[in-house]
Amino acid sequence: MLNNLLALNPEEIEALLKLQTIFLSGSSLINEWLDYVFVVSQTPNNQKSVLERTVQIYNESVSDLRVVLGDVKNPPACRHADQIISELTGELVLREDILVIDFPDDGIPLNTYTEMVGLVQWLADLKFTCTVGIIASPFHQLRSMLSVLSAQEQSNDPRTKNIKFLSVPGTSLLWNQESVHSQGILTGKRHEFISTELERVAKFYLKDDLIAPTRALEIYLNQ
Repeated sequence: MLNNLLALNPEEIEALLKLQTIFLSGSSLINEWLDYVFVVSQTPNNQKSVLERTVQIYNESVSDLRVVLGDVKNPPACRHADQIISELTGELVLREDILVIDFPDDGIPLNTYTEMVGLVQWLADLKFTCTVGIIASPFHQLRSMLSVLSAQEQSNDPRTKNIKFLSVPGTSLLWNQESVHSQGILTGKRHEFISTELERVAKFYLKDDLIAPTRALEIYLNQ
């Protein structure tokens, strides 16, 4: 059921569908623009999507690209940074090019939005202008991008305005394959997660956790 999605006004639904398409399209010039890529936390059976894309972008980059990971200790359904580092270095990503944000384990499971809040503040603390690619599984890309744009827009730190975020969707895995998502809670086939993610985005917008899709579209197209 898409009750929350259908509760949105037509302008917000239209903007959401536009964002879904734009975020999954990426950019042909992305390798020339990026200073960092951030690998969004995924459950193990979706990790291949973001790691393959990370290695591809890293190998094709013409700049001094850095790979940023969050060390997610909670929920345990997500893989820890040391496991991901081991896989990336095994694919010839230099260890010195991998940076880790230490998210504290305060007993509350990290979610996509709180992960992005931590990323935005970490980037602001670097105190310089930068462009960052956000890499998530394709079905998770929309919420990941809306979350990071919302975290930036809602921040009171003026330094966050020096950060540009670009969508870098992960590689596609089998859509008809059974998978696990959302801190290990949601199970189903990957194509089913597309509608559940749309519903979640609508729900979080209606709760004022995320900015309006129309505002997110305006930010992304004009940065």
